[in-house]
Amino acid sequence: MDYRAFYENYHKLYLLYAQARIPRSTAATDVVSAAFDDIAFVWTTALSSPSAAALAWGLLRQRVADSARCPSCRPACAHCVLRPVMADAVVLHAYIGVSLSETATVMGLNKGDIGALLCGARRRLADSRRLVRAMSHMGLQ
Repeated sequence: MDYRAFYENYHKLYLLYAQARIPRSTAATDVVSAAFDDIAFVWTTALSSPSAAALAWGLLRQRVADSARCPSCRPACAHCVLRPVMADAVVLHAYIGVSLSETATVMGLNKGDIGALLCGARRRLADSRRLVRAMSHMGLQ
């Protein structure tokens, strides 16, 4: 796949992901633009890597993470509780509504990995909610 086709295939989804994590839409647009600049810079290397999609996703994830600092970090925030790859799968699949297959493709993983990540996320988030309730009952919010 050439860079232009990659851009056309992934830009909209990258922007939805950034908008889900960065409150200001203009900031999300700028972050995605910078991520695509990064991807273009390493495109030749990406094509010879095991997964160009995974390399590109890593560059986007880093750009978004640098701009998406949670202002009131709390256990209910998926990216504050889960490993980044797990939280990304949750945002793409559960929040944005991307299919398991497309989530796997965009993140450069296989569908089984995404299923396992989402299953683990459900367990961890359930544990997190129980912790928040327990802290609330003890007056430790």
